[in-house]
Amino acid sequence: MPPPTTWDQVQPLAPGCPWAELNHALGQPNIKWCEAARCSWITEPANTWSNLAYLAAALLMFAWARRDPRASIRTFPAAVAFLGACSFAYHASSTFALQVLDFLGMFAVLFLLLVLNLIRRGSLSPSRGPRAYAALVLAGLALVFAGRALALPYQGLIAVLTLLAAGSELTVPRAGRPASYRDFAAALALMLLAATLSALDLSRVWCDPEDHVLQGHAAWHVASAAALVFVFRHYAALGRSTPTASPAA
Repeated sequence: MPPPTTWDQVQPLAPGCPWAELNHALGQPNIKWCEAARCSWITEPANTWSNLAYLAAALLMFAWARRDPRASIRTFPAAVAFLGACSFAYHASSTFALQVLDFLGMFAVLFLLLVLNLIRRGSLSPSRGPRAYAALVLAGLALVFAGRALALPYQGLIAVLTLLAAGSELTVPRAGRPASYRDFAAALALMLLAATLSALDLSRVWCDPEDHVLQGHAAWHVASAAALVFVFRHYAALGRSTPTASPAA
């Protein structure tokens, strides 16, 4: 069986399949990862079930954060759990409607990090964090729809936001930085690994469409979930006096 197409040639689900009506009415996602879609409620088993890694990561963070008084630390596990649920729904359905939900989950995490760093560097007051966070998430969704209308690969938004979130950490004044950047470095290494695995899937260098256990994009989910655990550890190590009030506070 030849590898499935990727960008603007994604095939619709077969009529009669569980998600077919939504898939036909609102359109297909703009990208097809290597895993072949099944006529099932779980169209991409490997890419779907691998999102449990985000939920496992979130549970670990919740356990660490339950006694932490800082809203930012308590909010981050919820954002990661939301990301996992959204990505699970998208890969289960293979529809554009739930692909938008997947982007919402990614924006929830990435814009949270960006806003927290803007607060830490003094560029944004904690009181304005919630409005800035909501505005950025809505702007991100608007860009997804614009990319859809223009037939652009809007997955690039996630790469740009990841670089911005990581880069903004380096602009925080020394007084607002943790004593060690070991966790931050581990997170960057894992994100690089995750991006490489996903790129191998997208380029079809690593591609067996009928393998519903191990896929490059599924491995991205696991590696990026591990990276987020180290991101959490990095923020949890900040002094309690550091102004990292959550946008959700």
